[in-house]
Amino acid sequence: TVHLLGRDPEKVRRCVAGIAEDVRGADVVGEVCDVSDLEAVAAWTDDFSSRVPALDGLVHNAGLMPKDRSETRQGHEVQLATHILGPQLMTERVLPLLRAARGASVVFVSSGGMYSTPLVIDDLESRRDYNGVRSYARTKRMQVVLADAWARRLAGSDVRVESMHPGWVDTPGVAEYLPRFRIITRPLLRAVADGADTAVWLVATRPPSQPGHFWHDRAQRPTTFGWQRHENQATVRRFLTEISAMTQTSAAWV
Repeated sequence: TVHLLGRDPEKVRRCVAGIAEDVRGADVVGEVCDVSDLEAVAAWTDDFSSRVPALDGLVHNAGLMPKDRSETRQGHEVQLATHILGPQLMTERVLPLLRAARGASVVFVSSGGMYSTPLVIDDLESRRDYNGVRSYARTKRMQVVLADAWARRLAGSDVRVESMHPGWVDTPGVAEYLPRFRIITRPLLRAVADGADTAVWLVATRPPSQPGHFWHDRAQRPTTFGWQRHENQATVRRFLTEISAMTQTSAAWV
């Protein structure tokens, strides 16, 4: 059974119907929740936990790259909320369901764009000189750091946490947010199924994973290039503390 979650009820309905038509015997349940809205995430996870006894896989795939800065109902910059705060709160609140599966995986869908920036935490809400592409890259770097922190926190348990890079994929998001990039690179862009492959494989096979926990094309990859320094651990600790405070989740990081 796959629970497909989106913020647009009509789009969720169309996607569920399309999968049911294409995949014989598919058991797909449509779920409506705006991941950027922390109150909506809390309400949805409460409802979901009342209906589902265990959760084998959780894939954080919601993403956007708006040109102009906007805020959620809670006053958070929308990329930070969608890529980091919502997934953090959701993971924390469904953790009992993941443990109940006795063998579960959490996957953050990051981006190769994260290689263009270190972890930047002095302006998490992007209030100064907002740039959509830059904020996207920064929050995608944050996802890799957050996934590694979750993996360390849950080490020794039967819940695995990884992040992954799907490659450059011809998605509606690329067409909407990066139209020039899509025109130039279209012959090289991957099909959606190819981009999704590693995320599905990670949930299905739960391979051994080393610190960093960042994957691409079914292989673990470094989180930094050779000339880049690894993340400063004091910066990582401050980032995790601030994210925990923003989401009112546990600060019991390793």
